[in-house]
Amino acid sequence: MVDAVRIRRPPGGGHFLLGLTAAQTLVVVIGVVVVAILVYQHKRR
Repeated sequence: MVDAVRIRRPPGGGHFLLGLTAAQTLVVVIGVVVVAILVYQHKRR
């Protein structure tokens, strides 16, 4: 994950992006899990 962020790092905003990597990763993971659960429950009905 860190390597991918470094490759796509925008010039000048690298340190800021790397600083938020951990928090953004948690938010993205939680969001994906919540959406997956909602979609799964909706399809089950």
